[in-house]
Parts: sequence; C-alpha cells; structure tokens
Amino acid sequence: MYKRPARLLFLHHPDDRCADFLLRRVRAHSKWIEGRTLALPAKGDDLPRALAWADLVVTLGGCPPPQRLPPHVQHRHWQDTSPEALQRRLQGVVGGLRLLARLDASG
Repeated sequence: MYKRPARLLFLHHPDDRCADFLLRRVRAHSKWIEGRTLALPAKGDDLPRALAWADLVVTLGGCPPPQRLPPHVQHRHWQDTSPEALQRRLQGVVGGLRLLARLDASG
C-alpha cells in the first residue's frame, strides 16, 4: 500500500464552484486522497509549486491542461462538472486506490 494518500490537484476557472464541491468530497476519503484546488490563471510560482506537490492533476470543465508536468504527475480532464459526474469520477479514483491496496496486501 502507498505510504501516504494520493495527492489530487484540481485546476479550474476562478468562477467555477465545482472545485469546492470536490474538496468537500475529498475530505470524506482522507485515508486515500488529499486534494487541493488552484484557479487558473495562477499567480507567480503557484502553479509550478502546486504541480510539484501533486500525483494527479485534474483539469475541470473548460480549463486548459498545464503545458508542462513534472515526470511523476499524471493528468486527467473531467469535462462534465455536474455534481453527479464529479462524484462518480472521484469514487472511481478512490475505488482504484482501494483495489491497488488489496493487490499489494495479497502479493
């Protein structure tokens, strides 16, 4: 099993409330994931520092993907930002992490 929760960074437009919704849901799964949000365009070195922290970067809605990612970071784009779709996607991430933990424990 991983030594720490997976770190998810949600990139969004400043007027988009879906990132706040996701952070509330992430807290319910704190054993498996940590979450942060960042509105784009970011100021100064906020984006490079946030990307270095993350394991997975998720761009939301119409938000463009980062141009460069550190080698350890994966990117996904979630176009549908309805609460139902976001909840389903987040459950998929948590379910995948639980599966990896079970596989690791059995092997």
